[in-house]
Amino acid sequence: MPAGVDVILEDGFATVIPTPGLRGEVLSSLLAAVDHPSLIRTDTSGPRRAYVVLEEDARKAGLIDTPKPTRRGGRRRRTTTGDGS
Repeated sequence: MPAGVDVILEDGFATVIPTPGLRGEVLSSLLAAVDHPSLIRTDTSGPRRAYVVLEEDARKAGLIDTPKPTRRGGRRRRTTTGDGS
């Protein structure tokens, strides 16, 4: 997720909350990612303007980081406490 942008994911929707200086850039990214502008809902109920879109559209806009793949199998690193256990 870009710096200055908070994203809340819930039930397949993403609430994108940019800082005021990034609103235009975030909105442009969302408009490029969605099929129709009416798919972006503006939420002004909080202290900052937010945009609610489908999670898939927020990912297409580059506003959600993809999780890094974890290594499966192989050697695992063991963490021990200070008492040797």
